[in-house]
Amino acid sequence: MRYYLFLCTALIAINAVQIIDSQSIAATSRKEIQDTTALSTCVLKKSNQKVNVTKIGDKLCISISSETKKKIVNDSIIVPPNNNCPAEGFEYLSCRDHSFIIIQQLCGGWMFIKEVFVFKNSDITPDDFYLYLYKREKVDRRHPEKDPVVDKYTQENFGKVHFQNVNRDFIGNVINR
Repeated sequence: MRYYLFLCTALIAINAVQIIDSQSIAATSRKEIQDTTALSTCVLKKSNQKVNVTKIGDKLCISISSETKKKIVNDSIIVPPNNNCPAEGFEYLSCRDHSFIIIQQLCGGWMFIKEVFVFKNSDITPDDFYLYLYKREKVDRRHPEKDPVVDKYTQENFGKVHFQNVNRDFIGNVINR
């Protein structure tokens, strides 16, 4: 049942993308997202840092800003929407006390791939964020009733990697180890 719901969610994403932030939930069509600048914002509860997902040109950028006015930007994590696979793209941003989560959907052949990134800030320097967890859930579109293949990677697998150094090449290296 859970996998059927996952497939239904992926199929719904073809017509709409769900953007969730700490204040509201909005369903927006792909065309509206392509014309929008700010997609999602949340605030880390303990440090009062703001995390934004913004569309700049063809890229989706994640920025973290704090009271010290330090701004960290990464435009290499989120895959922009693909016309060949309308289900692909940014899905969700959520903030916790000291961490934030980014979820996006990818397509790979017959697979829907859900990517989850968890970034945590350092206890020593709260303006530094590190990749804490990377997870991929792959569901075969031809057999959605089957259990998804889940790959989970932590700092034990990839070491301490700064937020700004995480990109598609890095993720490829982690997966192919």
